[in-house]
Amino acid sequence: MVRSHSSCQLLLVWFILCGVFLFPGNASIVKAEDLASDNPAAISASKQQDLPASTYSDIWKSIDERTSMVSSISAYYSYSDQVGGADLDGGGFNAILAPTYTLNEEAVFICLYNGSYYKKLDFYSDEVGTRVKTQSTPHTITPMFRFDLDDQDRYSFTPSIFHTQSYNIDVEGGDWGDGLYNYEDLGIGFNFRAKNFGSGNARGALNLGMQYYQRDYPNFFQLLPYANDGEKIDERDYQGVLLRAGYNFDRASGLSWGAGYFYLAKNLDSNKLVEPNGAPDPYEEQRDTLEGVDLRLSYVPLSMNQLRLGLDLSGSFNRSNQSHFDLADPLNPGSENTYIEKFYDYNAYRVASHITFSWSTLPVTARVSYAYKDTEYTGRLAQNAEGQYKDKKQAEESSEVDAEVRYNFMKQWNAYLRYQYLRVNSNNDNEEVYLYNHQVNTYSAGVSFSY
Repeated sequence: MVRSHSSCQLLLVWFILCGVFLFPGNASIVKAEDLASDNPAAISASKQQDLPASTYSDIWKSIDERTSMVSSISAYYSYSDQVGGADLDGGGFNAILAPTYTLNEEAVFICLYNGSYYKKLDFYSDEVGTRVKTQSTPHTITPMFRFDLDDQDRYSFTPSIFHTQSYNIDVEGGDWGDGLYNYEDLGIGFNFRAKNFGSGNARGALNLGMQYYQRDYPNFFQLLPYANDGEKIDERDYQGVLLRAGYNFDRASGLSWGAGYFYLAKNLDSNKLVEPNGAPDPYEEQRDTLEGVDLRLSYVPLSMNQLRLGLDLSGSFNRSNQSHFDLADPLNPGSENTYIEKFYDYNAYRVASHITFSWSTLPVTARVSYAYKDTEYTGRLAQNAEGQYKDKKQAEESSEVDAEVRYNFMKQWNAYLRYQYLRVNSNNDNEEVYLYNHQVNTYSAGVSFSY
């Protein structure tokens, strides 16, 4: 019931705010006849007889002029090979579909769908360690209104609602509905954009955004070590507030750059803090924050505009008031209870470089990138292979190589070949549950379409 009440509140706030912008006193409003055309069946037979014969053709012509579609779709085959481990034949698709409807000169309605499916060896972190999932299919629907705030189309404001369903085949195996890390998001968002700063071939754009959402993991209560009054507790569910700010400055040639910042606050109201004796604190809940900054540089030489060089620098910083209690192993006489504060806190730094080259005589583009990431935990201790704690803080290093060649064989169609390599090294050697050290090669071939 709490979830249903929160969802209704989100929808009510969104529609009230959209109504304020859609129906100002001096705005040009779409006529009722145009809106009725979205549902012709709603017009009674007697009403149709009262309308001139030309009215319906005029309505459908108006719809055709007001509607448009933006799409980007790709499908591919992939082969994943873990060094010294398993391999997997797979593939997948990615789809972005955005039908739009222009309400008036200042307002556009957009319904964005963003979905994908893949089958491959996917190594991901669950905030304690690295696990493997073999299939995943997330889908997001985002209805939004974009309101232009000036005659030059430089400033816009976009409220939105969004709903995400993500299904996985992961550590629990079984069917799609059994995935331990399946989740659902429901939230609202607001975005402000200011663009067309600069002159000549240089353009700048500022983006400010905010999102509030509820994330639910329907299957994660299975891992809880305790329960209140025998009830299941959604240990991982949280309410999130995400703030974003970014600025991009693009040039057709020369130096372009972009910078961004985000701040995510998470309230895990069902997850109580762990006390030094391992018992849950009856009054305090988990609170996490994640901050990130990034700087992106790219350079196109004046004498060779087919070449683009890029450098990306980023950092992320996670902080949590939650601690970790590790119960002694009764089968290991040497083990003892261990309480670790700041278990989830870390600082991560990433640097990536990339080169893109487009042939002038062929519709071919090649891109190669390399990325290095260093993650340092501020409180978490590393373990040896037997699970005993070392006197060193846990640290991880990862390296990524990504190479791709695209062939534009038709105006809106591309074929591509791609190779990805990932290597992760950690000083945590306890891999009874998690895979802290791993290497994987992924090969893929596919086609993409954009419109």
